[in-house]
Amino acid sequence: MQKKDYIFPAAYHQQQGEAPILFLDIETTGFQRNTTILYLIGCGFYENGLFHVIQWFNDDAVSETEMLLSLQSFLEAKSPIIFSYNGDSFDLPYLNYHYSLHDIPFDITKYNSFDFYKALQPFQSLLGLPQGRQKDWEGFLGLEREDIYEGGELIAVYKQYLKNKDDSLEHCLLLHNLEDLRGMETLLPLCSYHQLLQADFSFGEMGYNSCESFPMSDSVTFFCTLNKKIPKKLTLDPFLFEENSMAGAVYAHDYQLSLTMPIYDTTFKYFYSDYKNYYYLPEEDMAVHKSIGCYVDASHRKKASPSNCYQKKEGLYLPLLPDKSYRNIHTETKKYCSFLTLYKQNYKDKISYINLEQLYKENQTILPLYLSDWMKQTFMAYIRTHAS
Repeated sequence: MQKKDYIFPAAYHQQQGEAPILFLDIETTGFQRNTTILYLIGCGFYENGLFHVIQWFNDDAVSETEMLLSLQSFLEAKSPIIFSYNGDSFDLPYLNYHYSLHDIPFDITKYNSFDFYKALQPFQSLLGLPQGRQKDWEGFLGLEREDIYEGGELIAVYKQYLKNKDDSLEHCLLLHNLEDLRGMETLLPLCSYHQLLQADFSFGEMGYNSCESFPMSDSVTFFCTLNKKIPKKLTLDPFLFEENSMAGAVYAHDYQLSLTMPIYDTTFKYFYSDYKNYYYLPEEDMAVHKSIGCYVDASHRKKASPSNCYQKKEGLYLPLLPDKSYRNIHTETKKYCSFLTLYKQNYKDKISYINLEQLYKENQTILPLYLSDWMKQTFMAYIRTHAS
């Protein structure tokens, strides 16, 4: 086994108190864990304000055990967060399998991990990238590589290297892994896009719109401030999507975020869940609790049912769409709804609505959660309608 060490200027400086970051990338002779070998492990990390890289190279095709033990000792000394590109699906399971294969009692998944591929996948179509390879994201940021190979192409290079130990072939093998590690460091600013899916922003102000450029005549735009600067702007022009021809638009640049959505100036209904305790008054078109309805003449009241046990309220409303998941975008259970009154047009409707006055004036701490949820729905709809 060969061990290589490199030191570079750091593109990112860890803040005091942050968990150590470790970039991990492996090279293998194929994707099948049980029929291939591990020929290179690379780790990138920060130390004394510099970016360090260590590579363990299986230069004789029989050094897997030594490599794995070296990585184990290194990780146990640092207890880092492991950053990788598609590592949750490939690198980490592959390493765990080979630790088991060599009877080494070590589980690499005990460390927290961050997978760039999973984190960035939702934004691949949104930012116009046809593929989601690490090199594509590096190109999106305007970065260039000396390395010209794909990982699969290097399998034949490694096999040729084992035959003649040519230094130029070794350079190609190590360079690819090295640039994967250095490339991951340059991708760190892209993590700021992830805040759009995590309500990691603060609400500033809102404005009403009525213009031909928006597919619906009435809309509202929320202007927010992001906590982290995003490296390149993200724009989703106004477009219609599935649910009731609703429309959405998103603009994010630097620290600015604006989110446009339909607003409804109408009357909706709040449906009581315990309808058996209510009377419906047909002439007033409303339900009242039996403690009050008992004083109404029996000819002017009837037992309430789920579909007519409601109170009506006029106002401005925003839609609350059902939970969905798509392309690594997940709308989580809307816990914030327990603090809000939800309205519908009809009892069996799947879409509920939130009164803007209640959301804005009484629950501004909930507003970013609602906006993040709507943005996820907009992203999913945009990907469905625009991605090939």
